Amino acid sequence: MPFQARPLSRIPQWLILASLLALAHPGMAQQNVMEAEAASPLAGQQDVMPEPGATDGPSAQKEPDIEINDADPQQALERQFQLDRPELSGLIVDRTMTMAGKTFYRTFSQLGMQDPILNRVVLTIHERPDPRWGSQVWITERNSVLFRSQLSPRINEADENARAALEAVQERVLSSRVSAALQSNKDLAEEEL
Repeated sequence: MPFQARPLSRIPQWLILASLLALAHPGMAQQNVMEAEAASPLAGQQDVMPEPGATDGPSAQKEPDIEINDADPQQALERQFQLDRPELSGLIVDRTMTMAGKTFYRTFSQLGMQDPILNRVVLTIHERPDPRWGSQVWITERNSVLFRSQLSPRINEADENARAALEAVQERVLSSRVSAALQSNKDLAEEEL
């Protein structure tokens, strides 16, 4: 049966500690995992997590246990905890206030996190609402404004504006990365804030 992950809160602590030990000392890991299983107060019992909507009792289904391929437990562990990827690669901060602004943010962030250019950039989406004229929306990276637009109070136009903003921000981020890479002045350092 293939490897199946389950929520980290449902994994026994002894298994997490044994997995971390396996990363530090691969040779000792198998022996220590067996000792930890035998010493566990729940030895011989399975963890049971009811399905949503299921009741306790005979009709409740058991969650499948984690299975680690004995041929390569390191790879299974990396797949489960995704140790090969950084924990936080890109971030889009929501500073919007209105429903149209939240719709703009949601559309922009869903499209932006799938984009290879923007998934490693920290962006902030700001909004200044005005009940008569709509909201002013701008997107910043560090201290520079990458995009600024007037957002109509109509929610259905927020999606179109988010797609246009995505293209504009991609161009600005790409051009700033290229110019930073080509800059040869060693006296100037990167921005600190």
